[in-house]
Amino acid sequence: MILERGGTMRTPRQKYDNDPRYHNMVDTLEKMLHEAYFTPSEVREMAMLACINFEFRKPRRYFIPVERAIEVMERRSGQEEGGMEVKPCRL
Repeated sequence: MILERGGTMRTPRQKYDNDPRYHNMVDTLEKMLHEAYFTPSEVREMAMLACINFEFRKPRRYFIPVERAIEVMERRSGQEEGGMEVKPCRL
């Protein structure tokens, strides 16, 4: 995300005018449209699919509060020692 001074986000036109990579990507997409390789709908679909693929491939970090992790570990260790049935617990 490109921000102006003061923290406001730039418009697509401002990004196009000031960011060479953004400019290049827009020009590439326009060229594909002009040469009739893809329709505008297909270009939008491709952009969405690229974003979806990126999100699915991005490693996720899950954080469990320490207190909750200790509680779960204590409960499970007590159940194993006491011969009680182990039930799944929600983290």
